[in-house]
Amino acid sequence: MEIQYENSLPKGYLKKRKAAGILYIFSVYLYCLFLLLMKTEIIKINDNLIKMLLYFSLIAFSCCLLCYSVIAGRNFKGIKMDNYNNAHAFTKPEKLLFMLPPIAATVFFPFDMICYVLIAGFIYFVVNRVE
Repeated sequence: MEIQYENSLPKGYLKKRKAAGILYIFSVYLYCLFLLLMKTEIIKINDNLIKMLLYFSLIAFSCCLLCYSVIAGRNFKGIKMDNYNNAHAFTKPEKLLFMLPPIAATVFFPFDMICYVLIAGFIYFVVNRVE
């Protein structure tokens, strides 16, 4: 099977990488939405165990998609992408627009977002170190 290239990248690589990035971004949005609904008491969960299970399962889901996003950037159809840091799937305005909701959530829920950033940051660090 021959792989076609465009702009020195395999054809479809940026599309797959962008799709993986968007999945991860929407998982962060889902986490922020959950925080908003819980803090404004639109959704009331009286049982602390269920609340914590939902909280940490959303963090775990988001971290799994973070791992998928990183791996999608490094490997494409069995090809190891050595220059994955140089290939950008998103433009700068897209990155800014995607960052605005989590930044706004940080203003309203600083402790929860700091916990998320610490957990996701550690996962990102580990996934980037594993070959």
